[in-house]
Amino acid sequence: VNWRRIPMGGAMRISDLRLPEKINRPVRKKQSVSSQEIEERRFNLRNGTNFEKPKSRLLHDSLPSGSWKGRRCFIIGGGTSLKGFDFSKLNGELVIACNRAFESFPSAAVMIAQDARLWGWYESGQLGEEAKRKFQQYRGFKSWVNVQAFPYPEDVFIINTTYAKDFNWKSYDYSQGLPWCSNTGLDALCLAVCLEANPIYLLGFDCYGKDGKTANFHEGYPGYNNEKVYEDSMVPDFNNLSPQLNEAAEIINLNPESKIRCFKFGDAKEALKQVVVYRGYAGIGDNIWQRPFVKDMAGKVDEFYIETYTPQIYWDIPNVKFIKPEKHKFEMHWNIVNSLPTETWSEIPSNAKMLRKPAYWSGFKFGLTIPQQFEDLWDTETYNLEFPVKDEWTEEGRNIVQNLNTKGKKICVIHFPTKRPEWQCPARDPKPEYMQLIIDRYKDEYFFISLADLRNEEFYYTPQNIDKEFHQGELSLEQIIGVVKNADMIVSGNCYLFALGLAIGTKTFYIGGGTQDVKLFMDRRMDLSKMAYVQPEPFCGCFQNDHNCNKDIPEEKIIKNFEELMNRKQVKKKNILFYKVGPRYHHDILSNIELNRKYNSTIINSPIDDLKRYINDNKIDSIVTTNYPAEDIKRLGINYLFFEAFIGNDKVFDRQGFHFTPENEIKQYVDKVKMLDIKLPDYTKVEQPEEISQEDFFKKYGLDPEDRYIVLLGQEMGDKSLLFSKNPNIKTYQDYIYRLVMSNPGTKFIFKPHPVYFTIKKHLKSDIDFIYNYRNIIPVYESIHSLFKIFDKFTAFSSTTIFEGLMRDRKFATVGHHFCDDDRIVLELKTDEMFNGLYERLNEFVIDKEVQAKYFNFLLNYYSMNLADERVVRRIESDSEEYYAN
Repeated sequence: VNWRRIPMGGAMRISDLRLPEKINRPVRKKQSVSSQEIEERRFNLRNGTNFEKPKSRLLHDSLPSGSWKGRRCFIIGGGTSLKGFDFSKLNGELVIACNRAFESFPSAAVMIAQDARLWGWYESGQLGEEAKRKFQQYRGFKSWVNVQAFPYPEDVFIINTTYAKDFNWKSYDYSQGLPWCSNTGLDALCLAVCLEANPIYLLGFDCYGKDGKTANFHEGYPGYNNEKVYEDSMVPDFNNLSPQLNEAAEIINLNPESKIRCFKFGDAKEALKQVVVYRGYAGIGDNIWQRPFVKDMAGKVDEFYIETYTPQIYWDIPNVKFIKPEKHKFEMHWNIVNSLPTETWSEIPSNAKMLRKPAYWSGFKFGLTIPQQFEDLWDTETYNLEFPVKDEWTEEGRNIVQNLNTKGKKICVIHFPTKRPEWQCPARDPKPEYMQLIIDRYKDEYFFISLADLRNEEFYYTPQNIDKEFHQGELSLEQIIGVVKNADMIVSGNCYLFALGLAIGTKTFYIGGGTQDVKLFMDRRMDLSKMAYVQPEPFCGCFQNDHNCNKDIPEEKIIKNFEELMNRKQVKKKNILFYKVGPRYHHDILSNIELNRKYNSTIINSPIDDLKRYINDNKIDSIVTTNYPAEDIKRLGINYLFFEAFIGNDKVFDRQGFHFTPENEIKQYVDKVKMLDIKLPDYTKVEQPEEISQEDFFKKYGLDPEDRYIVLLGQEMGDKSLLFSKNPNIKTYQDYIYRLVMSNPGTKFIFKPHPVYFTIKKHLKSDIDFIYNYRNIIPVYESIHSLFKIFDKFTAFSSTTIFEGLMRDRKFATVGHHFCDDDRIVLELKTDEMFNGLYERLNEFVIDKEVQAKYFNFLLNYYSMNLADERVVRRIESDSEEYYAN
């Protein structure tokens, strides 16, 4: 089903989306939801799309005037000022992309064009297969201003035109048509004004050309207009409409060099500052559940604002500011708000964008857990429910407990089901007699503390035989957190105490009622070693507040599961030292849930004078390092693992992917080799030159296409991998170059130096001067993408680029140890004789596709991994033979 993106007028909620009737109608028993429905649901949550087909092919029917009222919008033009622009900075923004600009930002809500030829160029593949693929896969509004009355296909939305001259833009309905404009950029601006976006930022609205022609940052059009079109037509059109448009919205041109001078100018860096607002859930428990995602998002943006009644839940997260909520009916929560100083609260800045809030119940119907719903909406990367308690809260909780006459018993905090005027969900609450069963049966072992606030809520059943009642809201939120930290056990249904106990790490026993399965709150990355639960079987997943759900649980099962949790022994964590692994990896280490569940991690970057003494004094069990030779670590008598086992030689696998390979050239392998948890951004360590065609390349360097060429991809001379050769006569990189050239006098070597020698290491460029002394070496400085497209024979000592080339089926002759050490996929020059006639040898060499695919799978999934990956623990605890057994 080709669902459509419907950007909403305000902050989009899952509850705003209309569900099919079969899901919306009342239900009294659990439904069976297919995996396909779940995946469709998740796709639509991620992309903000609607569940209905478009009403018509007219854009104004699916995206009416005023749809973006009061929300800021960015319009991407085509100007060359956008060369090198980081389009990821627009993630989460409302964006209109002009003509081909959507190819650089596929998340644009609207792609707009007016030239029918552009559609034809896409359709015919004249812009290239990659452009055609992006056009076909684009899921926003594919829109054309129908100035030519062209018969577009059904998946294109039409925008009518009008020849009227006077517009009251503040109330104009563009169903009457947009004014005829000379350029798509002005069309897009008029559309944004009709949608009532405000402010509207213009990116790439340059109106200046190059070499007498019109110029675009994306290039690639079959033809160009004379650049006089800017002066004669486009700029005057902007000038003519600007007085009316400026009255309707604040329009800001982000290119100060632009020839369009009729709108005010702004700073792109300031405009693209990531300021987000999240109007979060009110409940204390809800704030615990959403806390991991707030923490992750706050670390990605410049400023994070959250509307919450409980700022205390986020006390340890930097870059979070709090918005004071309205009172509504939340009396208990309003008491927390009133207890906080006025300086706690901040005002929302005008340039903030709204984060969408998942509607749990809607997502639950599709089997989506709370973590899944947040991840789909916010595209978060890490998840950690752990809640660190402030020392003073812990101390205050300890004092409260110590002032009680507990008679040496363990502390159990319990919360019986209550009802409040503003929130009643009796279907979710467990039978209170099951909680009473635990109190009566284990009163000799536990001192029971019961929490409630009967000023604002009431019990369904009043607990009996409680050792200490705090039933009048005597404890502040901070004190409750401190008591939970000092308790030995929590007993709770689906309420804030359940979430709090789980996040703090106190043993927590959950007793379920109906309507919401406890698994919808769970995640494999949570530390569930201190949690046990029971809930009715069969479970009534009706998702109704007041349904008479089955709540019966056998008492023997309650007792069995509770006692198992009581007696569960906690595994003592081991101590692991990450020694000099580099600051860029610290975040991943600290956010690795599985690692932190089993190890106390210490990270040290500065040198330790006496490492053996440090290990003994701090009882370190394992060390991960790049600093010590293996022999030295063996003498320390400690389990160790070299850091390269995670990231690989030359750090080819960055925490987000690898350095050179663009996504569009590698995705073809995804299904084939089942790559897991890998993101493939299109970036490199240093900026690559623009691509060059084969014809232009040979012309530029005065080369004969009929000659023999092998591309020699250079390395940094300080690269440690240059120390290890498979050829006993090749001791250094200089040996490799000498043997390569002298053994092949009839072959020309296209030498691409490592790009650092033209950028961040210019001062070391003389290190590679010796290579230029050979007559048959031709130095070039071109994009590695271009070289991979023009040539098919390559050589490198042990460079990362060997792997890059193999991803493109290019043949390589190699000498050193590297990622793809197998003579079935590379030509290994293990003897001097192998250097002779290298061009012919590479010509005859055939890459074994089966072995190649296995290597890709191995390298991407097992050899190298993100340090936040749960497999890190398995790698640490297994020797290489065990880990790589398969």
